[in-house]
Amino acid sequence: MSEPALAVYEEPAGEAMTRPDAEVMRAMAAMAASMASIAASMDALTRRMDELEREVRWNTPLTPVQARRVNEAIRERARALLKQMNALSEKRLRAARKAIRKSALKRYGVSKVSELPKAEYQVVMRQVEAWKELGTLKEILEEY
Repeated sequence: MSEPALAVYEEPAGEAMTRPDAEVMRAMAAMAASMASIAASMDALTRRMDELEREVRWNTPLTPVQARRVNEAIRERARALLKQMNALSEKRLRAARKAIRKSALKRYGVSKVSELPKAEYQVVMRQVEAWKELGTLKEILEEY
């Protein structure tokens, strides 16, 4: 929906504006300036509200259920990778889970899964599902 255009007053040729007409025009100009100022303030307020919303979303941690699901996905991914390589052992599983968890936590600069941002839950889950750092896996196989 478009905003209605303001009508522009054009003085008829040869006619002088009367004093009340001039006052009305000045008042309308002042009102237009005030409206422009209000619009700029509203725009700044909207931008700030968007920033605050992003900040709140970023600082809200995962729910306990989401954290549990991330940990389950990490366990499943580690098991699947080691099974695929025919290298299942408890020590290797522990090391692979640690590597996957470390990778996910490092991205967000947190130390526990429960501190991951709630808004990034789907991204974290996709990251865990796609994790396959062959160099890290090779180190785990060589060490254990």
